[in-house]
Amino acid sequence: MTKLWILLRKEIRYECRSLQTVVAVVSLSLLLSTVVALGLSGAFLSPKITVKIFPSLIWMVFLFSSTIAVGRVFEPETRDGALHGLILSGVSLWKVFTAKCLVLWLLISAVQMISILLLSVMLNVPISHALGSLVALSLLVSFGYAPLALLLAAMSSTSRLKGILLPLLLFPLLFPLFFTAIELTIQVLTTNGTWTESFWFTFLLGIDALYYLVAINLFDHVVEG
Repeated sequence: MTKLWILLRKEIRYECRSLQTVVAVVSLSLLLSTVVALGLSGAFLSPKITVKIFPSLIWMVFLFSSTIAVGRVFEPETRDGALHGLILSGVSLWKVFTAKCLVLWLLISAVQMISILLLSVMLNVPISHALGSLVALSLLVSFGYAPLALLLAAMSSTSRLKGILLPLLLFPLLFPLFFTAIELTIQVLTTNGTWTESFWFTFLLGIDALYYLVAINLFDHVVEG
């Protein structure tokens, strides 16, 4: 656990020092949210229709903005053989993966909440009654997204077409998570705290566990291969 904590601190210090990923993700998320809100405002949709499509909009913004963050995660390790240096130092690869996964998870969860708040204000969709549930849901969905996205980012990190290859691999595999997130967001906004009792909540927990276990078991083969 000591090595894991050291790796986690390294990842946090790097992100805080460079701020490249943070600035890129936050800027893209704000830009997408603004474009979506302005587009819907120009369409003169009724408030009822706006509320209905709000869950789909917030997760579309999440999907596109988070992919930018994932594409940059392995850049420090691919420079000058830094990842191979970590392997030679005796650090377990699952600890490297877990440290990166936790940092990415916290980053995209925070950005997602910013997007939700911004879209709710710009589209005039009330979310104050479900803010706590939306935070919990964002954390759960991001936890399922992070390990799968990291695994595919590692697979495509050596390709010259990684900017195109990563979304092509990632988006189809994320469909179950994306669809579940939309269904649960609808329930969060329309029910009084009963979303945790639904089938989709149990399904989300299963997806989170599956994506993490598959990713952490395949990461060694991807890096060493």
